[in-house]
Amino acid sequence: MPLGILLPRMQTRKPLLIGAFALILIGAGLWFTGVFSFNSEPGVPSLERPLTFPENFPAEARTAIETNTARLKSDLEADPGNISAWLDLAIQYKAVNDFDGAVEIWKYLAEAKDNSIAYYNLGNIYHLYLKDFPTSERYYHKAIEMTPSMPLNYVGLHELYRYSYKQDSNLAIETLNEGMENTDERGRVDLYIALAAYHLEKGETSRALLAYTEARALAVELGNTALVNSLDSQIRSIE
Repeated sequence: MPLGILLPRMQTRKPLLIGAFALILIGAGLWFTGVFSFNSEPGVPSLERPLTFPENFPAEARTAIETNTARLKSDLEADPGNISAWLDLAIQYKAVNDFDGAVEIWKYLAEAKDNSIAYYNLGNIYHLYLKDFPTSERYYHKAIEMTPSMPLNYVGLHELYRYSYKQDSNLAIETLNEGMENTDERGRVDLYIALAAYHLEKGETSRALLAYTEARALAVELGNTALVNSLDSQIRSIE
C-alpha cells in the first residue's frame, strides 16, 4: 500500500488579541512563533504537538523522524499554507503511532483545504488502524468524488469491501469497475491487477486470467516492458 490514519482530539491555536497591547507587539516585531501564536484561520493544528515514540522504537529511525519533524515544523512556521509540509508532518506522526496527530492534520487539510490526498489517508487509517469501517467508506467516497481519475482511491475502497466491510456484496468489484471508467491507461493497469488478485483469491481462475490479460495489453500499449514480463509470469502461473 502506498500512502498512507482516529477521531482526533483537536488542538488549535486560538488567535490571541489583546487590544492595543497586541498592536504594540506587532509594531515592535515581537509577534513571532514561540512567544505569541497568531493564526487567522481557525482549526489549524498546533505545531507544538510533541513526538511520542513507542517503546523500543529503532534509534536510527527515531533520529530521522525527529530531524524531519523539526524541519517540517520550521517550514510551516514560515509558511502555514504549505500543504505538502502538512501532509509530510502527518506521516511523521503516523510513523510513531500518533494517529490522533496524523488525523488532526488530515482532517484540517480535508475540511479546510479540500485536499483529496488527505481524504484518501483518512479512509486508509480508519480502515486499517481504527477499524471504523463506515467512516472509512465515507472518506474514500469523498476522495473519489474529488479526484475520480486517481486509481489509488478505488483500490483503497475496494480493499475495504474486499477484506473488512460489506463483504457479502459485489461492491469490491463494482468499485474497481467504476475506477476503470474514470482513470487513464496507467490507472486501469493497477485496477485490472487488483481485480485479477480478487478473482484469484476467490478461486475464479478464468476471471483472474482475463483480468491479467487485460492488464498486460495495457502495459504493452504503455511500453512498460518490466510490467509486461511480470504479468507474463503471473499468467503462466495460473494457466
